[in-house]
Amino acid sequence: MNAVAAAQDPADWPVGTDSFFQPRRAAFWILAAFIVNGAFHTAHMLALGLRVVPVTLWLGLLVWGGYTLVFVLAFRTLDLLEQHPPEAFMLAFAWGGLGAVYLCAPANNAIRSLCAKLVSPEFASVWGPAIAGPITEEFLKIAGVILLILVARNQFQTYLSVLIVGAMTGLGFQVIENLTYTVN
Repeated sequence: MNAVAAAQDPADWPVGTDSFFQPRRAAFWILAAFIVNGAFHTAHMLALGLRVVPVTLWLGLLVWGGYTLVFVLAFRTLDLLEQHPPEAFMLAFAWGGLGAVYLCAPANNAIRSLCAKLVSPEFASVWGPAIAGPITEEFLKIAGVILLILVARNQFQTYLSVLIVGAMTGLGFQVIENLTYTVN
């Protein structure tokens, strides 16, 4: 019986049997590397904020933590979180909040620099964020969802499950980006 199961292609496994721990897949290592780098970047920012503006940091953590909790409870109330194990949503939130935010900062600065050089510094200061944000931020959020699908493709049963993971990615990005703005 084990020989038959071992001979099967993992793509033929029943839905939901893939784990999110897939060290043989490159997408797993890409996801993990950027989440870890983002965690170090965010921890450094929070440590600096704790030294410089501790009240603002704690207030920001409280407010944005409550904001996150409201949305997670709303998702639970609508039974949208039942389609996946909690790891899917934690990884999506972590990608959005740690990986995508970490990668967006240098990309946004590069696009603003190009705007300043190609048009003018005044144009870049006014329109740079509006041009850079959608290009880098939205691309990196969807890249995280695609990486999650590549890591555990059998976990995503319906379009709604992908949509909810995308929403968690966006929530993670919004919360950590706004916490960064709060502390800075």
